[in-house]
Amino acid sequence: MQLPRLRVGKDRAGVGAVLLTTGSALISLAKGLPLFVGEHSTVVIVSGMVLVLLGIILTLGRVRLRYSRILDHYRARILRPDEVPGFQLILDQFAPGEVTTVDQKQSLVRINSELFYAVESVTRVREIVGYFSVFPLRKHAVDELESGKRSRWYGDQPQKDIAFRSSRPTAYYVGFLWGKNRGAKAATVDLLRREIIRRAGVQHTFKVITRPMTPDGVRLARRHKFVEVNQRGEPRLGAVCSRVFDPESHGSS
Repeated sequence: MQLPRLRVGKDRAGVGAVLLTTGSALISLAKGLPLFVGEHSTVVIVSGMVLVLLGIILTLGRVRLRYSRILDHYRARILRPDEVPGFQLILDQFAPGEVTTVDQKQSLVRINSELFYAVESVTRVREIVGYFSVFPLRKHAVDELESGKRSRWYGDQPQKDIAFRSSRPTAYYVGFLWGKNRGAKAATVDLLRREIIRRAGVQHTFKVITRPMTPDGVRLARRHKFVEVNQRGEPRLGAVCSRVFDPESHGSS
């Protein structure tokens, strides 16, 4: 007779739940019943703790696997110049403080094509479900951001602030980030992180700057350990923030 195979997904999560329940029950019994005293009580408690630990490992493994599979449903690609007007409509709706025009964005793309990205769902009908922008900045733009002379990545002539694709920027400025739904938002953040890591490995630039304009943006900046450029405190709404990540840690800390 052939034994049923344990499926890595749903079955493993079920086993984890059973182990958590069984381990917790053993610990409660050992503490609550006079039958378990002395060495017997210690053995039962330790056994229960081991079962709980195994249950947690299996359950978290399932969560990570599920999250990884969700991210596999998306991909990022460079936005084409003819798609900039659609991108501008989203900006007008969710980032009203951004004032560069469609024509200006299209002229910037001619300087460096790796500025605006579309995040696509690749499971069913292929559609754009997210956007992000990354601006490779020259030294004078970074100096003015860090000194407080400007609060946006661009000055009077944005085309002079962008580094050419073939040159090494002083820092990357993370601009707009948007996802259509919860899954798309998570994928957009992860794909943005991967893109910055990829560029850093090629261009050896490890400073990242941003200016969170929403509560979600502030939470995201804090999670990724950005600090205000002037106060050196935690990110605040509308404050320019930066961080330098360690390439050995793949930007995860």
